[in-house]
Amino acid sequence: GDKWVQHHFCVTDGFLPYDDHQTGGHTINSADYLTSPGYPGAYPPSQQCVWVITAPEPGQKILINFNPHFDLEDRDCKYDYVEVYNGGDEMSPMLGKFCGKIAPSPIISSGSQLLIKFVSDYETHGAGFSVRYEVFKTGPECSRNFTAPRGVIKTPGFPEKYPNNLDCTFMIFAPKMSEIVVEFDSFDMEPDTTPPPGALCRYDWLEIWDGFPAVGPHIGRYCGQTSPGRVISYTGILSMTITTDNAIAKEGFSANYTVRERSLFSVLHVFVCFPSSSSDYRLHSKSIHRQIRDSNF
Repeated sequence: GDKWVQHHFCVTDGFLPYDDHQTGGHTINSADYLTSPGYPGAYPPSQQCVWVITAPEPGQKILINFNPHFDLEDRDCKYDYVEVYNGGDEMSPMLGKFCGKIAPSPIISSGSQLLIKFVSDYETHGAGFSVRYEVFKTGPECSRNFTAPRGVIKTPGFPEKYPNNLDCTFMIFAPKMSEIVVEFDSFDMEPDTTPPPGALCRYDWLEIWDGFPAVGPHIGRYCGQTSPGRVISYTGILSMTITTDNAIAKEGFSANYTVRERSLFSVLHVFVCFPSSSSDYRLHSKSIHRQIRDSNF
């Protein structure tokens, strides 16, 4: 997998640097996370933490995404804040300075390094932040990130048979207050005709999440000719993983996606539903969309 070097140290009131993991730098496999000290608990006072993230290869860019659970003292970012720099030191251009309770939008570096700096003062603190970082994939590789408002996602080699031993991740990112709609035009993966109880699609499969892989709500796992059909993401991130074994390949799939502003009904559900939790909110939201579609409004 991709190799990262992440340097990280924190200083408290001028004492020597310390590191939650290991002073200096260490190598991390593929995508990973960094957090403010103590996250999701309250961060300590009087902190200065610096992370330098370096991509495995010089030509690669870095994509970072902040967890929506973002909580730093507000007050114009004078006292507690996180800064992101487009390079490996604080002389690099600043891409943003953030505080408050609204998580920043995804950030993409222009080069192979990003610096993240976190500062807290001696009083008033919050839960802090968590950041997921990875290589920003733009080429024809098996795994790829999509940020355009529309596009086509295909298995490698489509409509020819896909390769064996694939492990691909496709991620679509949309702006705030947008939803992602994916329409599958064609779908054919190796079927699993006799799975044991509790198993599904053991050989080749497509898995879809409304959010990050294995983190966001799970939409489904698909194989054979059971197409996902139409899929809608409400979180602003939709993830698809493709896994194939070492035998029996099919033609795979082709899907079109579009990013659109939330519809009137998406906004209305905030007023007509009374969710008791975020998961209820999501279920109400999807059920309303389903009712609207079925009623052909």
